[in-house]
Amino acid sequence: MLADADLPPAGKHAQMPGAWQELSALHAWRASEVKARRRLLNEAEAVLTGLSAPVRDLLPDTRSVARRLGALTHLPQHQQRLSGGDVVRVRRALAIAARVAAADAVLKDLQRQAKPLLAALGCTLTSLPGVGVVAAMTLLAEIGDPTRFATEGAFARWCGIAPLEISSGEGDTRPLRHRLDLGGNRAVNSVLHIMHVTQARTQGAARGLPHPPPGHQTRPDPQNGPPRPQTPPRQRDHQAHVARRPPPPNTTTTIQTPQTATAA
Repeated sequence: MLADADLPPAGKHAQMPGAWQELSALHAWRASEVKARRRLLNEAEAVLTGLSAPVRDLLPDTRSVARRLGALTHLPQHQQRLSGGDVVRVRRALAIAARVAAADAVLKDLQRQAKPLLAALGCTLTSLPGVGVVAAMTLLAEIGDPTRFATEGAFARWCGIAPLEISSGEGDTRPLRHRLDLGGNRAVNSVLHIMHVTQARTQGAARGLPHPPPGHQTRPDPQNGPPRPQTPPRQRDHQAHVARRPPPPNTTTTIQTPQTATAA
């Protein structure tokens, strides 16, 4: 026997509330819609590129495919400038624009459905700057039960926030050189990055987050030049701790876990 048959499943696959399961299903649905919308825009860009130069000149001079698709509704009044092939391409692009609009409507509806589910789970992540309904839904669906991580460092490593040590030959001393971790859960990593960028722009406290202490953030240049930065800032690591860390006593919980739901 490798394990006790009566032990509950561990980690993300532990038994979660029904609201979380519904939220996770909405998250998967939204991810599929986003991929389909991106594919449609890529297809539309190829169609718009195939238009003749005189017709392309009638469209806005922008890289936004959605804006150029919206301008296609005014092309019928320039029918004399459309060749046979351009007529078909415009019709195809208009059909793609309708499908993109339908995908946008589905995405808005999914976001509307997620709001009551976040409230049912006792989620207060949306109170953090840079976290909206979609970001909170992503964090809850991807992380599951946050108590499955023994430490904040384990959570930071899981989502690819903690830097990796790359220095060697230093023995038992503290490593000086690090690099970004390209692994981990990229969806959670992306949400934490957006949190950091938003708070760094709008929140004075985020701009004042500490960098690595003196003597650790730089390494002397081999040619005796000025110190070179080696360790990335700690802002995203701080966001990971905030997203996972349980709140102080007598405050609202950030994520309601099955244990807290049972205790309530």
